[in-house]
Amino acid sequence: MKVAGVAISQAKTVSAEVTVAKTIEFMLAEDVSTLLVTDEMGRVAGIITESRLLACAFDPSLRADPISLHMERKLISIRPNYPLERIVETFILHRVRHLPVIGLDKQPLGILSRRELLRELIRIDNPALI
Repeated sequence: MKVAGVAISQAKTVSAEVTVAKTIEFMLAEDVSTLLVTDEMGRVAGIITESRLLACAFDPSLRADPISLHMERKLISIRPNYPLERIVETFILHRVRHLPVIGLDKQPLGILSRRELLRELIRIDNPALI
């Protein structure tokens, strides 16, 4: 799938009820730094990053908590029809590393990283560099 001409990665998701410990195991196994947290209907309810999980891992008493207690609920996301300029602006203004791509039904469609976007912007201007 592409958003504004940029290929996006498949979003890795974890259910809101999964424990912090299991979420850490899954993130490490999948070799990703961001997971989308979904509700019982598969809709995006939040996001969890390795930065937040690091804080949870440091305190062993939090490892049995459901991930929903530690996820970021204020989700900064994009839609598939957003223009490139709006996507760049969103990354810069909110200083995030990843932007979830969310459908109108709140289903996760993918995730776009700053690195993927940067690679695409360079490719547009100079395809020989890629």
